[in-house]
Formats: sequence, C-alpha cells, structure tokens
Amino acid sequence: MKKIIAIISVVTLSSFSIFSQTQIEMNQDSYDDFHSVETLRKQVISEIESLYSDNPEFLLASANSEKNWEKYRDAFLNMIFPGENKRELYGSVYPMAYNQQKAGLTQQHIKELQIWLDGIEEGDVGWGSVMIKRTIKEKANKHVHFIAGSANDPLRTQFLKEQNTSVTMRDVSKPSHAMPVITGFMFLLALIVFVILLIIIIMKLNRILTNQKNNQ
Repeated sequence: MKKIIAIISVVTLSSFSIFSQTQIEMNQDSYDDFHSVETLRKQVISEIESLYSDNPEFLLASANSEKNWEKYRDAFLNMIFPGENKRELYGSVYPMAYNQQKAGLTQQHIKELQIWLDGIEEGDVGWGSVMIKRTIKEKANKHVHFIAGSANDPLRTQFLKEQNTSVTMRDVSKPSHAMPVITGFMFLLALIVFVILLIIIIMKLNRILTNQKNNQ
C-alpha cells in the first residue's frame, strides 16, 4: 500500500511540475516584456531631456513628473491587485498579470511623452512647453532625434512600429494569442499523461488486491 501511495504522489507531483514550469516561463516572458518597455521609457525621457536641455524649468518639471508618475503607476497597480498576500489572492498567474499591466501602463505613458519629441503645429497654443515641429526639425541638425536613431536598435525599431509604420508594435499589456493555445495544449498533454498513469496505478492496485485474496 505504501508503494501505491508513493506512485500516486510521484504522478501528482509530475503533473503539477508541468503546469508550474509553464507558468514560470510565462512569468519570465512577461517580465522581459516589461523590462524592454521600461528601458524604452527611460530612453525616451533621455531624448526629451537632451532636446529640451536649454529649458531648465522644463527639465525640473519633467523629472518631478516622472517621479510622481512612477508613484501613480505603483498605486494604480495596487488598486488592480489589492491585498497583502497577492500570490494567495490571485494565484500563480499574478506575476504575469502584474507585469502585463505594468508594461501596458508604461507603454501608454511613452505615447503621452512622444509629443515632446514630435512637436506641435504652429498656432497650437494648448501645449505650453512642447516645441513646434519646425523648431524641433532645426534642432535635429545638431541633435540626434530619437526617431532618427539607428534602425538596428531593437528599442527604436519597437517604437517605430507604434508610429503607424508597416507593422504594429505588440501591445504587451495584452497576453499573446499563442499563449492560451500553448497553455491549453500543455494542459491537455498533462491530463492525458495523468490519466494513463492513473489507469496503470489502478491496474497494479487491482493485481495486488487479487493476489492478496488468492493468498488468503
């Protein structure tokens, strides 16, 4: 009987390990996505600071704005996932969901910041510190604009995809369509293996019980 319990335990642990390994990989992928977007945000901010380097009041306001925005992002994420023991509350998918939401907020913020790099049309008085496009174009001769960067830079390429070019930047705030398919396939495969092993265990158990009866 002890052998049967041991076999059942091994089968159960093996099945759970398949699920946990898949989830760990998805958690890591989502973190990598967030890290790429966060790096892109910092690069955009650096470009803005360089382009507006002759406006110290703007630079100070920009730095304060980003600090407050980071606090807002953390607070907003806490509103989405409130509670102390988040793993217990939201399950093993929590890291993935958290990273996706954080990346989505960051990606949206990059879009908001982009106007300081693109500039505005002459006569548009509603944007205060944002320079007009003509001025930015003139400065571009002396300043390497973010959009004019190396085409081989993956971060720049990623951002260009968002600017209505030939391809569209993947929205990391949303799970990939392939992810549910892969997860479903792994679940089905694990379930099949589990059922087969369970049948084998039941057959062995029946043999043991039959042998015990015959010995009696």
